[in-house]
Amino acid sequence: MKKQLLLSMLALSIITGCGGSDEAIKTITPPPPPPPSNTAPVANADTGLAQNNNSSTLDVLANDTDSNGDTLTLDSITVQPQFGTVEIVDNALLYTPQTDYAGVDTLNYQISDGALTAEAEVNLTINHTMTIVGKVTDSPISNALVTVELDGQTYTATADSKGNYQLPITINNMQNMLFIKAQGSEINNQASVVLVAMLGEVKNLLSSVDANKELTNQENNRTNVTHLSTATYLLAKDRNENQNIASNEQLEALKSDISAKDTLETAGFIKLLVDNPDFQIPEGESILSLLDSDEASSTTEAINNYLVANAYVDESGEATEAYTQALDVAIAATISDPDAVAQFTTEMFTDKTMLSLNGAKQGWLQHLGNGWHFNSNGTASNYINYYAADTKQVDWTVTNGKLVLAYKKNEVNLDYFSYPFDSVTTRYGFEQSVQDKLKEAADNGVINQNLQIEIHSGVVHESVTLLSKTDTAYQVNVSGEFGYKMIPPEAMDWQSESPTASKLTNSTRTYVHNDNSLFAGKVLNDISGRWVMHFDYSMKETLSQEQVEGFFGDTITISETSATTDKSAYQFTPTLDDGTLTLTQENISYKITPFKQSGKHYLAKIEQWVDGKLTDVVSSQIAKFDDSFTLYTDNLVTELPEIQASFINGSIADQWDGDKLKLENIYGYQFNADGTFNRGIRGDLAEWNEHGVDYFNMGDDNWTWDTESNIVNLYQENSYWTRHRTWEVISVDDTGRALVLEYSTMGYDHNNDGVISEDEFGPFIKPRINILMKEDLSRWTEAWENTQNLALTSGSDSSNKIAQPVTSQKKSSRLITTR
Repeated sequence: MKKQLLLSMLALSIITGCGGSDEAIKTITPPPPPPPSNTAPVANADTGLAQNNNSSTLDVLANDTDSNGDTLTLDSITVQPQFGTVEIVDNALLYTPQTDYAGVDTLNYQISDGALTAEAEVNLTINHTMTIVGKVTDSPISNALVTVELDGQTYTATADSKGNYQLPITINNMQNMLFIKAQGSEINNQASVVLVAMLGEVKNLLSSVDANKELTNQENNRTNVTHLSTATYLLAKDRNENQNIASNEQLEALKSDISAKDTLETAGFIKLLVDNPDFQIPEGESILSLLDSDEASSTTEAINNYLVANAYVDESGEATEAYTQALDVAIAATISDPDAVAQFTTEMFTDKTMLSLNGAKQGWLQHLGNGWHFNSNGTASNYINYYAADTKQVDWTVTNGKLVLAYKKNEVNLDYFSYPFDSVTTRYGFEQSVQDKLKEAADNGVINQNLQIEIHSGVVHESVTLLSKTDTAYQVNVSGEFGYKMIPPEAMDWQSESPTASKLTNSTRTYVHNDNSLFAGKVLNDISGRWVMHFDYSMKETLSQEQVEGFFGDTITISETSATTDKSAYQFTPTLDDGTLTLTQENISYKITPFKQSGKHYLAKIEQWVDGKLTDVVSSQIAKFDDSFTLYTDNLVTELPEIQASFINGSIADQWDGDKLKLENIYGYQFNADGTFNRGIRGDLAEWNEHGVDYFNMGDDNWTWDTESNIVNLYQENSYWTRHRTWEVISVDDTGRALVLEYSTMGYDHNNDGVISEDEFGPFIKPRINILMKEDLSRWTEAWENTQNLALTSGSDSSNKIAQPVTSQKKSSRLITTR
C-alpha cells in the first residue's frame, strides 16, 4: 500500500513538471546592478589675453573634463575680475578689460555636469600694442638700430637709408616711460652716434595712436630721434640730478624748466659731433657716454671739458672763434631742419594769452618777463615789462609751422652823435656814405660836431620756430630783423630818401601758454598776510623829473575781505578762485597767478583788466613777508673777503662760471660794525683796468647804514645829492638767500643853487625784488690775491662821481642795473 502511494506521488510530480498544470513553476530573476556613481567634473586653470581695450572670448571649457562624459556648462562666475567685467555668453567667458588698463587680472568660474560642479581660476594678461613710426635724423642717420626697453623686454628695428623706422611694441604697464634710443650703423662709421628721444608715459601716447595703432611723427615730430631730442633728454636728466624720470608730470616739469638757449646750444654741439669732421667723438666713446658721463656733473660741464681738451677754449676761458662760428652754423641748420623742430598751428595762438621769458639758471627765477595776447583776427599785443610800460602792436600768422610776427610801429628817439660819427656805421649799420655826408656837413659848419639826430628804430619782423613743447610751455627760437631809419638834420637839406639800416637778430625764449597755478586749492585765508607784488603805477624820475609808468614793486596786505597797497594806494576787494588771485578796485582788476617757485618767492603772471578788457599782461616776482628776516639783519657785518653780494641778475645763466658768478658780474657791500660800509664792491677784469690784472674794486666807502626791524637803511650825503636806499627784508631761505624789496630816493641839486629842495627829490631805484647773500671773494683766488698784493682792500671816496652801472660788454640790455 505504501509502495503504491509513492508511485502515485511520483507520477503526479512528473505530470506537474511537464506543464500539465495551470500554474507554471516561477524562476527568481536577480535585481539589476545599480547605475555607476556620478563623479564631479574637473575644471583646469586657464590663461587669457585681452589687448587694446577689446573684449576677449575665453573658451575655458576646452581644457575641462568629465569622467562620466556628461555635457559641461558654465554655471557662474564665483570671483569677479578686479580690472574688468566678465559675462557668460554661449557657454564661454566674455571678458572686457577696463579702458586703458594694462597688467594682470584674475577671475574664478564654476562649471557643472548637471549635478556636480567644479571651479577654476583664469589668469589674464591685459596689454596694448602699437607701432612707433618715426625718423632717426641728423641729416639723416642711415640704417640706425632703434631700441625700446619696456619691463625687461627689448624691442628693436632697423631704420632705412633715409632714417625712417617702424617699431612694434607691446605695453604691459601703462605707467612705463617710453624712451627711444638710436645707434648709428657701424657700416656707415656712425656706431658712436647714439641719440635719444623721450616720448613720455605710454598711457598718454596710446591716446594719440591712429586707426592702425601707429604712433607717428606727424604731430610735432615727436617720434623722431634727433640731436634736438637728445639735448632735451640730457638737460632734463641734469635737472633731475641724473635720476631716472619716473612720470609724465615730472618730465613735463623738467622740460618746461629747460631754457631754449641751453637746448639749442647743446643740440648744436651734438650736431657738430655728428656732422663736422673737425669735432671727433673720442675713441671708445659715444655721444651719449661723452655727454652723460660720471666725470662731469652736467651736460654743460661735459661739453666744456671736451672744448678744453680739444683747444676750443682760449686762455681767458672763452670759446674760440672757430667753435662759435661752427656752432652758429650747426644751430642755423637745426632751426631750418623740418625733421628736427616741431610745428606751430594757428589754434595754438588764437585768442591765447602767453608770457615770454628769456629762461633762467636752474634753481633761480627770472626777474621779469613780457606778455602776449593773440587775437583771432590776426593782430596781437606785445606787453613790455621794463620800467616804462610799453605795448607793441603786431600782426601775426602761422606759416609753414612757424609763428610770423610783423611789428607795426617803431620807436622814435633823439640819439647823440659825435664827430667823426663812427657810430653811424658801427652801431647802427648805416652805409658809409651816410657817415661821410655827416662829416662833410660838420666840416663845413652846416651841423654841429655834437648833436642829436632823430632815429626811428624797432623790430621789423620775427620768425618763431618751435623747438619743443610741453603742456605749459613752448621752447622757441626767434629770428628777426631790427631796423633803423635816420631823419637827417634839416640844415643838411638831404635830397634823397632817409637812410635806413637793419641788423639780423636771433634769440631764444620760452612762451608760457598754460600757467599751472601754485595757488591752486588755496583759499584767501591760506595766503593772507603782507606780500610784495607788482602793479602798474607811475613815479617821478629823479634825474629827468618826468613821470614814468610801469609795473613796479609794492607791498600789499591781504585779508579775506580786503587788500591794501602802500605805494600805489589801491584799496582792493580780493577773491581767490581756481588758483588766481583777483584784486578789484572799481573798474580795475589785477589777476595774479604764480606758476613757478624757488625758495620763498614765486614768478607770477599778472594781468591788468580795465572795464572788463585785458590791458596788460606781464610776469614779475612776488613774495610773502615772514619772521625770518633777522637771519639777515642780525648778520650784515662781515670781514673781508666776505661781503653781502647782490644777485638781482643771478637768474641769468651767462652771468655764472660754474657755481659762482663771473668776476665781472660781482657787485656787493661790506658792512662795518661802526655803521659805515663800502658800496659797489665789484670784480674788475684785467683788460678793463690800469693794473692789467683781475682784481676787486672795493667801491665807495662814503656810506652809512642802520636797521629798524626788517628794514635796512643805506645813506649817502654830499654837496651834490643825498641818497637813501632801503631794503625791506621779506624773508630768508634755507640757503641764506635774503629776499628784499629794494628802492631808493635821491635828491639832486638840479638848479645848482646849493640847496636840494622838495621838488628836487624823487625815486631813483624803482621798487623791485632783489636777492642778497653772503659771498666769499677768496673763491676768485687770483683776483683776491691781486687785490691784496695791490693793497686795494679799502674803498675809495667816489662821492663826487655818479656811480656807473656795472655791466659787461657782452651782457644783454635787459640786465638790471645794480646802482
